[in-house]
Amino acid sequence: MKINCDMAKDLLPQYYDGTLNDATAGMVKEHLKECENCSAYYEEIIKVNEELNSGGGTGTPVKGSEGGLVKIKKRLARQRLIAVVIAVSVMILLAFGVYLFADLHYTYIPYEDTGIVVRGDEIRTTQNYAMLVGEQTEINGENVEFIVLLSSPLSRMMTLKGEMVIYDMSLENVATPVYADSEIDVTDKIYYLPESAIYKPPFIFTKDYSHKGLLLPDYKADFEKLVDESVLVWSREG
Repeated sequence: MKINCDMAKDLLPQYYDGTLNDATAGMVKEHLKECENCSAYYEEIIKVNEELNSGGGTGTPVKGSEGGLVKIKKRLARQRLIAVVIAVSVMILLAFGVYLFADLHYTYIPYEDTGIVVRGDEIRTTQNYAMLVGEQTEINGENVEFIVLLSSPLSRMMTLKGEMVIYDMSLENVATPVYADSEIDVTDKIYYLPESAIYKPPFIFTKDYSHKGLLLPDYKADFEKLVDESVLVWSREG
């Protein structure tokens, strides 16, 4: 008769202790010859037992002691639990790291790849994106907003079904002024910036888009030049 691994592991402490009958001890011995996992487990029992007998545990002799068998099982169970906790913690940390990279590693989306379409006063996209970055300023008496869409590894893995609304301009009443003395009220035009414009004044985005330099009135002329470089997405004039 052969025994399985679960049965063998339950019997190994008694096998080491020499308290099994000859028939059962013989089955355990045969199983150890054939099973590397149980053999390794038995080596752990021997190691733990030697540590306990040599003072590595309580200093109480183990072999031939029922209390020693319990200590061996508890020690092995604790070691396995620690190993499982460490493995799970590492997996969680790795998953979190992958998520942060996938969700926060932004990449500029060229206008032709944004899938932007205009439906009346709604600006929509047919492509998934991770973040929209925009900045408003006044140019020739009009409130102009420059925008870019950014993707991440996570957003690129997700497929957008249909269209998603970026802006509903019919709901806009008052826009946030760029300067304290600005008389800007509502957005008149929205432009999509070229990538070459976002790493220099007046924007000065960092490569990961985590920080943007201050906008200064001295950069108004730069904003006016951007109109010719950018794509007109929407105009209140239609």
